[in-house]
Amino acid sequence: MDYVKVIVQRDPMEKIPVIVPAHELPILEDVHGRESLVEVPLTKKEAAQLAKQDQELRERIESERQAKADEAGEDYEPLTEREQVEAEHARLEGKYGMHPEIKQSHVEHVYGRVTTGALKAAMGLNRPKAAKADKEPKEPKEPKAPRGQAAKGDKGANEQPPA
Repeated sequence: MDYVKVIVQRDPMEKIPVIVPAHELPILEDVHGRESLVEVPLTKKEAAQLAKQDQELRERIESERQAKADEAGEDYEPLTEREQVEAEHARLEGKYGMHPEIKQSHVEHVYGRVTTGALKAAMGLNRPKAAKADKEPKEPKEPKAPRGQAAKGDKGANEQPPA
């Protein structure tokens, strides 16, 4: 996951540095206004630490899901992309709340509902499906000849005998 470091200037005396996933930046802009945000580069140390934390978090979540499935005597299945997007949408709604002027959350104002796919794309989950390599491409079928005519290559009643 890509992260960005942003300084949010809430007023002339209050500047708050935050590191958020890149897909949260448009929501921060919606909440605070683009003019109140200054993006600064992550240091190599910060980027490495974030990557490590992200991996540890993913492993812990999957481990907990595995343990729950084992306790319930069910087969373990990893989170689907849809479940990941739904969970992130809910997290962002909880974090940023409702837009003050319209009756919808900031995340919905920026990305729409979960079903639109906009948040999924911003999260980088819109990967093209891999084509199945084991299937041979089919050769196109020849079109059928109109009634009363022989199909291409057929020796039928419509062919004229050699003169």
